[in-house]
Amino acid sequence: MVQYNSMRVLTGLLGLLPLSLVFAGPQATVNFDGSIINGSCNISVQNSIINFGPHKLTSFAPGTAVAVRPVDADIDCTGSTTPSVTVTAAAGTTQFPGAPVFRGAASTSTGLGFMVRKEIAGGIPVGSFYNAAQAITSTPVMLTPVAGTATSTERFILGLVQPPATVATAGTVVAKITLNVHFN
Repeated sequence: MVQYNSMRVLTGLLGLLPLSLVFAGPQATVNFDGSIINGSCNISVQNSIINFGPHKLTSFAPGTAVAVRPVDADIDCTGSTTPSVTVTAAAGTTQFPGAPVFRGAASTSTGLGFMVRKEIAGGIPVGSFYNAAQAITSTPVMLTPVAGTATSTERFILGLVQPPATVATAGTVVAKITLNVHFN
């Protein structure tokens, strides 16, 4: 009959365990916590009615602007993001074919409309405002990055313009546009 020495068996079994389990010291527990949000951005304009006043028909030339006005927009975002903006025609307004210029159906003049650009450092002089490549339409234009929850004010410049290859006539020119904010 085989007899086992219980002390030898216990010592042998303990020898199979890692030393960290046999001689366990103090422990610390780390809990992880986080929240996943969709994030959001809202946009509001500080001056939603822009009056350009009267201008002589002789002041206009194809591919130029005769006046520019600022439009300040507050962009409120929750969650770190880099918002972007697009401009679309609101009801009753269309975009000139082949030009980033908006014009309302209620306009009585011809060949005139409005272009929107993002402000740049140093401003945009009226003489160099008309720039189709810099105009904002349905292609997103990046805005100031937002860290966390914050509000930034972005300045856009609205110009009264005559697109290239158009003939301007006297009358009124109106338009309604929508600034759309997008975020990642």
